[in-house]
Amino acid sequence: MSDQTQSQPTLQQTPRLSLDTWRNRIWSVALQASGYADIPGVSIHSLRHSYASIAIAHGADVTTLQAAMGHASAAMTLDIYANLWPHRLDDVTQAIDLALKPTLSQPFLLSPTEKKQGRNPTP
Repeated sequence: MSDQTQSQPTLQQTPRLSLDTWRNRIWSVALQASGYADIPGVSIHSLRHSYASIAIAHGADVTTLQAAMGHASAAMTLDIYANLWPHRLDDVTQAIDLALKPTLSQPFLLSPTEKKQGRNPTP
């Protein structure tokens, strides 16, 4: 057996990392140091939600936020945060109008077969 294999801890020797130990070792210390320990509602979950809300407000798209939050799918991200994205139906409508404006202002072209049939072009 190599020295490397012998020096690696076994599962029984590795301390168990749980939410409670992380909360006590990291979160509580950071909360105290930041001065936010006495503010009601400050939690790990509220910090994650604040991160997501700020990211969305500054233009993060669904797949970018999904990756940042560690969600399994974009659908999961949308299930949680869809209400935070601005409703942009008017923007989309204007973009479609602008994109189609050159096409709609052109006269309707007939195929050679339609011309032979005597059809009239309609805009």
